[in-house]
Amino acid sequence: MIKEMQEFIESKLLDESRSEITTNSYGRWLDEFCEITEVKTLDDFLALRQQDLQQYVRALNLKNQSSSVWTKVIAVRSFYTYMIDHDMCSKNLMAKVKLPNKTKKEVKPPTKSNIVDTLVELRKNKTYYALMTLIASTGLRVNEALSIKLTDFYENQIKVVGKGDKERTVYLSLDVMEIIKDYIENDRHEKPLLSKEEFDTKGWTKFASYDSYASKIIEGKELLFISKTGIKMDTSGVRKTLIKYAEKAGVDLTKVQVTTHKLRSSFATNGMMDGVPLAAMKDMLGHANVMTTMKYFGLNQEQKQEAFQLTFDFGKALNAR
Repeated sequence: MIKEMQEFIESKLLDESRSEITTNSYGRWLDEFCEITEVKTLDDFLALRQQDLQQYVRALNLKNQSSSVWTKVIAVRSFYTYMIDHDMCSKNLMAKVKLPNKTKKEVKPPTKSNIVDTLVELRKNKTYYALMTLIASTGLRVNEALSIKLTDFYENQIKVVGKGDKERTVYLSLDVMEIIKDYIENDRHEKPLLSKEEFDTKGWTKFASYDSYASKIIEGKELLFISKTGIKMDTSGVRKTLIKYAEKAGVDLTKVQVTTHKLRSSFATNGMMDGVPLAAMKDMLGHANVMTTMKYFGLNQEQKQEAFQLTFDFGKALNAR
């Protein structure tokens, strides 16, 4: 990736409306763009022609669904806009590149049964069992859950810092509280801070430097959920583990998508179908706009027909008169 792209990504990270997960995705997409187009310098990028970009899109089409192609192309378009705003480029060539028709892949969220089966399988790993149970029962974003500090957990409440550093409180059932307490007492592996000499002796390549290692260990001492090495858990590792245990639980992953975000979606949808007021669900999910909350209330055709049967039928009432 060229230097200007890295600066572009860093500028997005500073934007409070962008999560670290989003900016990391932009990094992967732009890395792939540079690899496909063989861009190694800013001059290489500026020398790209319309046909080069069209060839890039064709290469994406060969190995991606149309929705994935769209998101990756939008990342490149955004970089062009950034370049124009900083007077490094005069025209957004990607804006005129022909894209495939955007199709939505219908993926079913996990049912309550799917989630329970997966959590039962996860009991073998107290750390992930506590983490996933918390997400499934509160609708937390995975990065929110991984940022919770020990001091944020008290009685049946957890203080959560969401997007834009907005704080909210989520409430736990007695069962969930006990699962988290069991993890803290029996499986939370806080590690002592090694000296510089001890660190050098271990020869760890996981950390770029001793200072990087020290800051992560110190951070880990404050966090509720930490890895076996005593540092903050990685979101990609969490997702892979969830999929692994869902598969072990017998969930058909060709028909059901089991991700941390789908656990959040399932919490929202099931809660609203069970009668939780929209305003309350908005606050629990940490949404700034109620319209965002409404998006989680996605019913399938069968559920819509069932709901229709329960509504007041004016035609039937009129015919009975």
